[in-house]
Amino acid sequence: MGMKAPACVCVLVAIAAAIPQGPAWPQFGGPAGDFTLPGRPLAVEWSEGPVVRWSRDLGEGFSGIAVDVDSLFTMYRRGDEEIIVALEAATGRTRWEHGMAAPAHQDQDFSQGPGPHATPLVAGGVVCGAGATARLRCLDAATGRLLWSRDLVADFGATIVYRGYSSSAVAHGDAVIVQAGGTGQAVMAFDRRSGKPLWRSGNYANTNASPALLDLGGKRQLVTFMRDVVAGFDPDTGAELWSHPHPQRFKDNIAKPIPLGDDTIVVTSSLDGGTRALTISRREGAWRAEERWHQPRAGAYYTNAVAVGGLVVLSSGGVGPTIFSGIHSGTGDVVWQSRELVRSQILVVGDRLLLRDETGGLTLATADPSGVRVLTRATILAEGAPSPPTLVGTTLFARDRTRILAIDLANVK
Repeated sequence: MGMKAPACVCVLVAIAAAIPQGPAWPQFGGPAGDFTLPGRPLAVEWSEGPVVRWSRDLGEGFSGIAVDVDSLFTMYRRGDEEIIVALEAATGRTRWEHGMAAPAHQDQDFSQGPGPHATPLVAGGVVCGAGATARLRCLDAATGRLLWSRDLVADFGATIVYRGYSSSAVAHGDAVIVQAGGTGQAVMAFDRRSGKPLWRSGNYANTNASPALLDLGGKRQLVTFMRDVVAGFDPDTGAELWSHPHPQRFKDNIAKPIPLGDDTIVVTSSLDGGTRALTISRREGAWRAEERWHQPRAGAYYTNAVAVGGLVVLSSGGVGPTIFSGIHSGTGDVVWQSRELVRSQILVVGDRLLLRDETGGLTLATADPSGVRVLTRATILAEGAPSPPTLVGTTLFARDRTRILAIDLANVK
C-alpha cells in the first residue's frame, strides 16, 4: 500500500508535554534510548517551512546531538583530530572544545566519511564520546576538562570497525558502558569519573550498532547487537544472560535494538539480515531468547527502526532505492511498503513520525496498518548521510555533514 498525498500542510504534531528528569536528550535515541517521545498535540504549520533559530558551520561528522540543560554536545573531525564540542543551545555559540589526535587505523576505510559516528553520552555532569578510531574519553560537561581517556584498540585490542567505530555509550549507575569487541570483552564498563575498568564480558566481535538498556523479564538488561549475534548482559556485573544468532552477509548490524513491549525486542539489519523479534524470559533459573518472528524481506540499513501503532516502521533497503516498510509487531508480516519516502532517521513523537531524511528533508507523517501518510515536509539541510535529529520541547537540533542548526517547530515564517 503506497503513501497518500498530503491534503494540506496544517497538522498537529505531538510534542513532549513534560520536562524530562535529568538531561533533556542524554544519549543516542533520546531520553529512553528508543527514539520515542510521548506527548500531547501542538498545532504547527509548515506552509513556508519551520523557523531556523540559528545555523552555523561545525565540521565533518555524523554524530548526533546530546542536550543537558542549555548545552548541546556533539563531535566532529578536523584533520586527524576528533573534537568533542559544547555549544550554547540558544545561539549555537561554542562554549568549549576538546580535541584528540585520532588518525585512522591501517585497516579502516574512511572513503564514505571519516566520522565521528557515535553520539556523546551525558550523565552526572560528565560527557563521554568515542570517535571513529575507538578512542573513548570522558570530560567535565561544564568546562571540557579531560577526566580520562582510553584507546579501546591499543589498550584492550578491541575490534577495528572497518568504516569507523560507531557505537554510542550508555550510562548505568556510575558506569559508562561501551561495546568494544573481542575475547572476554565484547562489552566493557568503566567508572564514569575515573575511567577505572569495572567489568568486561562476552566473546563477540563488535560492529556498528549501539547498546540499549532495557527492562526485560523484570530485570534491567544491557542488549547488544554484535557481529552475527544479539546478546543480553547484566549491566551491574557484566554476566552474559542470553544470546541469539542474527547473521548478516556483510556483518553490517548497525541499528540500535528497540523494545516492542511484553519483554520483546526488535533488531534489524539490511540485505539478508532482515528484522527479528525476540522475547526474553527467565525459566528454571536460565534466561532465554525465543524468536517470535523473523522477517527477511525488510531491514534497516544505517537508519533506525521505531515501534508505533502496532507496527515496526523502518527505512529498508541497501544503498539503492529506499523501501519504507511497516511490519506487524505481533506476526512479523509486512503489511505495507512504499517507495515514496526517502531513507530516514525516525523519531516517534506522540503518535506521529518525525523523519529526517538523507536528502536534507524534514517530514511529519503518520503510520498505521493502513499505510503511511505524509502530513507536511520541508527541506532544511544539505544532502548526505543523516545524523539522527534531537528534539527538546519544540526545538529540533539537527546536523548535516558540516553544519548544525536549531529549528523551531512551534512557529512558522
